[in-house]
Amino acid sequence: MQGDKTMKRYLSLFCCAALAASAFSSGGCAGKKTEIDYDVPDVTMENCLLNTEELFSVLPETDFVVSHDERVDGYMMTGAETSFGTSSAFFWIGKPEGEMPDGGFPAVLLLHGGGGNAFTEWVKHWLDLGYVALAIDLNGQRFDEDGFLVSNPYFYHSGSWGSVGCGTDEKSFCDSWTGVNLTHCVLAHNYLRSLSFVNPEKTVATGISWGGYLTCMLAGIDKRFRAFAPVYGCGSLTTDSWGLSTAGLSSLDEKGREEWEKVYDPLSYLPYATRPMLFVAGMTDHAFSCVSRKKSAELVKGKTFFAYSSSLEHGHYFGITPSVDSFFGKVLAREPLAASFADWEVREGKLFVKTRGVFDYVSLSYTVSEEEDSHLWSWSNKEVVLQEGENEIVLPENATAVLLTGYGAGPYAEASTDVVFLKDISLFR
Repeated sequence: MQGDKTMKRYLSLFCCAALAASAFSSGGCAGKKTEIDYDVPDVTMENCLLNTEELFSVLPETDFVVSHDERVDGYMMTGAETSFGTSSAFFWIGKPEGEMPDGGFPAVLLLHGGGGNAFTEWVKHWLDLGYVALAIDLNGQRFDEDGFLVSNPYFYHSGSWGSVGCGTDEKSFCDSWTGVNLTHCVLAHNYLRSLSFVNPEKTVATGISWGGYLTCMLAGIDKRFRAFAPVYGCGSLTTDSWGLSTAGLSSLDEKGREEWEKVYDPLSYLPYATRPMLFVAGMTDHAFSCVSRKKSAELVKGKTFFAYSSSLEHGHYFGITPSVDSFFGKVLAREPLAASFADWEVREGKLFVKTRGVFDYVSLSYTVSEEEDSHLWSWSNKEVVLQEGENEIVLPENATAVLLTGYGAGPYAEASTDVVFLKDISLFR
């Protein structure tokens, strides 16, 4: 029955929420906790077109606009200085109920994707997990004093999502959709860190689709965040069929694409990402391909984690990605993930992998497709039984790519391996 499915879903989400929230509790079972070092040496992006040294010190002005309810309020924030004037952005923000933990609440910055806005339900999702949550608008919209979604005439910028055709010099970048929104993200982070009830050492950021694209870039710029979780979004858009068509990169010649990539593609920022990152996506994502995501994740200097599945569709489905919730909770608590994969490699037709912790169910996803455009690939799944520790799995003949996905009590991925290519990845896009 539909009601049973709905109840199971909410029970699953409740369990994941409790897991993440428990990371901030000092109570629980007796015994010493295992502390995990998620840090790696930092690498500074010297050629960033944003003046981050100056930007990190700017506290934006904010003006109250409207209350959504007793938990969430809406504000306007002064934003980027552009050639067209001082830009502004709308955001929703909420504070968790209950006693503030020592040092303040953790905080999360939420970045929506195309067709979305600053979602109040997304803010509430994180309030329930014990975070101060700020969801910022990225597309020139705001909510007015009556709570209606309207245009924000002071969201000054050039271009659109991805900033194709905006120019690649410093001035053009700072005026572009990408540059303006990255500036707004940093300013919103400054604001969060200034709040007396926020722990400035426990801030994280996650974004969906184009918000994930910005999250990847932010990971190379603002290492004051402790962790990042891009959902769907990634780099390598100049070779991705979706990037070429929907994002408009086919309008540029080869030299133009090379110049765009240096300034606007996350590939140019991810080599400076040193905080832990969780990449979340479905293998049939119509937008960002598994090849693009693989190329992106391999550039990250920090520790990388994955939660890929064959069934996650593209959309603002923040309620069905509990891996993000638990990942942030564990990283901020410096605790190991409840269950994860490690040290995977393919040898002689077998996938060798270590598991840490126990999954309720593990699926091997694989494709034998060989089309150049990986968006056209078909994926198959079969259950595999793994023990905690070392495992080896015989792979299907002629497989092009494989991955393992682990599930807990609910139907949504808790963790996965990265996609492992058994054929030369350079043949695909």
